[in-house]
Amino acid sequence: MTQTQILLVEDENLIALDLTHRLNNLGYMVVGWVPSGEEAIVLAAQLSPDLVLMDIKLKGRIDGIEAAEQIKAQLDIPIIYLTAFVDKATIQRAKITAPFGYLVKPVDERELSTIIEMALHKHQLEQQLKQYRLHLEELVTERTAELARSNQLLQEEINRRQKAEEQYLHDAFHDGLTSLPNRALFVEHLERSLGHARRSGKYLFAVLMLDLDRFKVINDSLGHTVGDQLLITTARRLESCTRPGDTVARLGGDEFAVLLDDIKHVDEARSIADQIHQQIASPINLEAHEITITTSIGIVTDVKDYYRPAELMRDADTAMYQAKAQGGSQHKIFDVQMYTQAVKRLRLETELRQAIEREELEVHYQPIISLANKSITGVEALLRWVHPQLGNIAPSEFIPLAEETGLIVSLGQWLLEKSCAQIKDWHLAGYQSLRLAINVSMRQFQTRKLAEMVKLVLTDTNLTPEALDLEITESVAMTSTELDLVCLRKLSAIGVQFTIDDFGTGYSSFSRLKTLPVSILKIDKSLIKDLVSDPDSQAIVTAIVAMAHSLKMKVIAEGVETGAQRDWLQAQRCDEMQGFLISPPVSAETLTELLQKIGD
Repeated sequence: MTQTQILLVEDENLIALDLTHRLNNLGYMVVGWVPSGEEAIVLAAQLSPDLVLMDIKLKGRIDGIEAAEQIKAQLDIPIIYLTAFVDKATIQRAKITAPFGYLVKPVDERELSTIIEMALHKHQLEQQLKQYRLHLEELVTERTAELARSNQLLQEEINRRQKAEEQYLHDAFHDGLTSLPNRALFVEHLERSLGHARRSGKYLFAVLMLDLDRFKVINDSLGHTVGDQLLITTARRLESCTRPGDTVARLGGDEFAVLLDDIKHVDEARSIADQIHQQIASPINLEAHEITITTSIGIVTDVKDYYRPAELMRDADTAMYQAKAQGGSQHKIFDVQMYTQAVKRLRLETELRQAIEREELEVHYQPIISLANKSITGVEALLRWVHPQLGNIAPSEFIPLAEETGLIVSLGQWLLEKSCAQIKDWHLAGYQSLRLAINVSMRQFQTRKLAEMVKLVLTDTNLTPEALDLEITESVAMTSTELDLVCLRKLSAIGVQFTIDDFGTGYSSFSRLKTLPVSILKIDKSLIKDLVSDPDSQAIVTAIVAMAHSLKMKVIAEGVETGAQRDWLQAQRCDEMQGFLISPPVSAETLTELLQKIGD
């Protein structure tokens, strides 16, 4: 079969090289590439290719549309336009040349092949129609009735193809799931607003970037069908919060954008953001599930110093991530300090990815003490990062970053491997009853491989499962899915214990608590801080201890710093404690010395 020969007209070398490579991979032959309209006219006449891929904006005196007009006047070659931005005036000019399709840059490979095949097929049909018309003209005197019918059918085909072309153009600039404008059309509208703002000093607009909080959890636990319906509902709710001249777009995944055009004051953006929060948070019933979701919003209102849409979207995105980092379900207006923090955060993320290889991570251990006999019953393994230039980086700075980026999964596995091996060494040294407590994040549960990873580490280190205590936060415990419970029960079945960490800081359902394979409650240090002087803290801690013991659970108090706190907890029959009163988190060597000292 003869390869389809294509002439490529593109003024950007990298794009031309990329397209040439893609076309070759798809089985087409690029017989020539030129960057200007003048060269395109000459080369098309010389090569007579099967098809021309024509960029609209070109180097030289004439653009792609003028070049297409001249090629069409001289040669019968189908032309497909390439463009990054499409305005109405350009579309009207382009339509005059009767193009065989449009491709929006960056070009999707499947769309590239589809449009080319449609153009070739359409061109072939048109050639056949021309021949058919000639034949009809020869028979017109004796087949008038048939000619009328053929013309009618032909007009119907033309109308159908025009509608198909219009539909394709719509699809190229709209999201297939929600029918909202897509990124390309949003950028075009944003470019238009920027131009208006540069021409008029009084013109104001605002950009909102939105991301649904915990959408991945819902999508993974309830399925993609529910997730898609949630996105469609979100799209309609966003449209209900905006004005007729505004643009609501879906950029991809659960990320949306809103362009508030021609606002009178920045307070309008805040007001609409408040409406969006209220609308998005309304419960949704999808396939017998009542779902409540929130959104984080980043806003840019001071637009006078911007020249490119990408800069506006970047800064709105930065503000959105700031809102998400502070717990979500809120909006933040961008300021320059956010950009500085984002750059610092990006650098920290890059270096954190390399921290394991560079051996910058350390494990520190904080002892857990029995209040009954003052012996060390266990240790909590805590990750520490010693950066060669920045020094000790606080866990509060890099752990949330690891959670957000997913690095917590590999860091958590490294921490488990190191600390299990160390506990085994202490067991061999004579401290056989020592337990290991280690935190597990929601991200690690979401991988659906936590149980297998823990079992493998226990096997590799030859550590008995009963010596391992996995700590999960109260919020994770209360929002765990059925798949999370399956993981907990698998590990509990082999002897691994579970602790609810930071207990008392959130809302816990006691009926829910009974369904979890939990054997220890760890009271949050915020309740221990003012324990001796605050009656409310005393009442809460007393209730937790009584409730835990009634459920046959052990209680550990963390953050114990004074002897008075220790004595009060002991009087309330709290089982164990940890805190600076005994020792801060220390290296394995220092803890070994502490074990020997307390043992003596």
